[in-house]
Amino acid sequence: MKKIKEKITDLLLEIMYESRRALTTHSLVEQAYFDLIQENKIKNKEWKEKAKQKREIQKMIYYLRKASYIKFEKDNKIKLSSKGTIKNIIFRSRRIKARKRAKHYYVVIFDIPESMRRIRDLFRKVLYNFGSDKLQKSVFMVESEEGHQMIKELIKESKMFKYVRILKCIKN
Repeated sequence: MKKIKEKITDLLLEIMYESRRALTTHSLVEQAYFDLIQENKIKNKEWKEKAKQKREIQKMIYYLRKASYIKFEKDNKIKLSSKGTIKNIIFRSRRIKARKRAKHYYVVIFDIPESMRRIRDLFRKVLYNFGSDKLQKSVFMVESEEGHQMIKELIKESKMFKYVRILKCIKN
């Protein structure tokens, strides 16, 4: 059951992130249900009936709200919170593979203070997830453009502008 919950959480955050707009609970449940069944992310054997599946998705929406990953706005519209965006970046970072044939690479240098230890550890985790090379404890080399975009987004969402520098380097 835990794997199903992880899949649903990942999917809901991905749908919210990709839409870039507020959704209603009903539209989010319907989109998630359609994606899960049509793309065979969850086998029909794992869930027996449609009502149970949709109820499970609604429970996950409730969980995401309680965990502050999503927030409700006016007219019962749901929007992804800053914390939810960071969580989604972590999920997406697991799927990125470094592309060794890139013409350039990015060197990420950071000095995040001890008071922001949780964010610093999360930042390192994202860098490790998509296979960046560690040059020193707080210096990494990123070879994928998608990874670079993800890092920029993480910096923006976690407000680490003054602690992180990214250098674009050309390969010889």
